[in-house]
Amino acid sequence: ALPVITADYPMKDMNKGVLHVNKALARGYLAAAK
Repeated sequence: ALPVITADYPMKDMNKGVLHVNKALARGYLAAAK
């Protein structure tokens, strides 16, 4: 089950810089998984 998004959910306030880093990490993870 996915976590419920609420006002207390910390990820909702992530800024674009953090999102960019997360995307870079995700790309690296996906590349390593191949």
